[in-house]
Amino acid sequence: MKVTFRVASKRNLKSIVELCNECFDENTSLAYAKKIWKKNKHDKNQIYIVGYVDGKIAAHAKVNIIPTIYEDMNTYAILNHICVKPGFRRLHIGTRLLDACFKVAKQHNCKTVELWSKNFRVAAHGLYHKYGFEVMETCLKEASMKINNVYVGGWYQRTMLQLSEIYDFLRNCEVKIKLDKKKLEVHRKNLEIGNISYGVSGEEFVYFTTANGISVKIFEDGLIILGNKDISEDTLFTDIDKVQNYYETKLSPALNYLFSLGAPVPKELAGIKNIYPYFIVCEKATDSEMQGLLAKTEGQQYFEFKNNKYDVIRGDKYYFINNKTRSGDQIERYIEEQVFIREFKAQLHRYLNIHRIIWEKIDQVKAHSRVKGADIVKFTTKLEAYAKTINLIDGRIKQMSTYIPTRERIAKSDKDLEEFLEISGYRYETLRDTLDYIKYLWNMTENYVSAALKQFESLKSDITSKSVNSLTIVTSMSAGAAILGLFTKAEPTFTAFGFMYFFILALVGWGSQKILSYVGNRQKYDVTDVEYEKDIK
Repeated sequence: MKVTFRVASKRNLKSIVELCNECFDENTSLAYAKKIWKKNKHDKNQIYIVGYVDGKIAAHAKVNIIPTIYEDMNTYAILNHICVKPGFRRLHIGTRLLDACFKVAKQHNCKTVELWSKNFRVAAHGLYHKYGFEVMETCLKEASMKINNVYVGGWYQRTMLQLSEIYDFLRNCEVKIKLDKKKLEVHRKNLEIGNISYGVSGEEFVYFTTANGISVKIFEDGLIILGNKDISEDTLFTDIDKVQNYYETKLSPALNYLFSLGAPVPKELAGIKNIYPYFIVCEKATDSEMQGLLAKTEGQQYFEFKNNKYDVIRGDKYYFINNKTRSGDQIERYIEEQVFIREFKAQLHRYLNIHRIIWEKIDQVKAHSRVKGADIVKFTTKLEAYAKTINLIDGRIKQMSTYIPTRERIAKSDKDLEEFLEISGYRYETLRDTLDYIKYLWNMTENYVSAALKQFESLKSDITSKSVNSLTIVTSMSAGAAILGLFTKAEPTFTAFGFMYFFILALVGWGSQKILSYVGNRQKYDVTDVEYEKDIK
């Protein structure tokens, strides 16, 4: 097999990172690799070698040239991250890769070559022995578990139009609607924004970092992911609280004020409480260390799965991910999708509960058969409030169907993400079916409230009509007496008796209205309902 070796360039970074993460159970991000490359790009003693097979990188090694001031030692080289892609092993590519490394070492007049390798790479050690290397020092214990990041997320329905408004506000505190400029400036200052950018990864998003090390990613569909890399096992819960507090006391109030005009968001309408899913991403964690983390949080395990790329344990609020070979970006993509799915399901479940509550409250009133007039007025007002809320939520539920196809398309275009979700047991088809069920159920709820509102408005109208008719009779009697008086006198005159008479008539009218209102409120009205036919033949 023909293999071509050459010194790597910046454009090879992505392939190098992916290959090394796969071969060494590492979690190097492309962003980190680019940062280090930029920092050391003028250092000619750091050389990355790549091997091409059919135009693709199949092998890699790092050659570190170490010049010294010692004449006997002179210059030596250290080789590390020597690897061959699994599908190309046992084809002598590793031997030829070592040849290429030694060629570079000779070009730099190195007298000695050292090779660093991890303990678990036993098969590779056989090749190194055959090539002439001898074991000088063995690290008996690899590094213990390391917690790389914690994430907190949430989802509020948004669009790219609102994302643009968020970006303008975060970047330079500009808004196109009439909001208090001073309040906006206070909110933006509290966010402590560092770097900010606008990007696209399946969806458009805004990404920014803060002065206290928190990263924030806001997508066009309203998904929000906050991360914190400045963490340790000893301060884990303090570090999680740091992210949550930033969201609750700084980011959320700022966004709420930015979108304070217009219809309320579904979570406010439905009274949905924020129960954040926390994602703790580790590496090199043993089973006992993962279970130890679970025990420190909630102790209840919902599911667990393992493979050669990652281990995942899920509790009620906490997800623990032991990353073995995936990049940080790949793990973050999985977390983003998990937050979206979890939040989407939580909203649907709350709408289901609202349907049950409203249906039960109406049934409780109808079960009494007879209802006081005063209670009819109160319940009619309550039904009108239900109808308004239901109408607003109905629009949001219909809007939810637009988000699933986009998220599903993004997931299916990413093989790693699709595999991750499949192992987790999530199906977009199930999510779509659940949404359709809630739509039908919500339509039934809307119709049921509308029918109940019509019925109680009719009863309310009857109460008002009876009161008006009774008051009309009293008024007509008074008017009749006045007209008869006109026929008994030559012309009207203003007298003390006349004023007293007018006052008595007004008092009688007022008293009659109060009595009739009291009687109407105390009187019970029949509430009839058509029963379900359970024996249709």
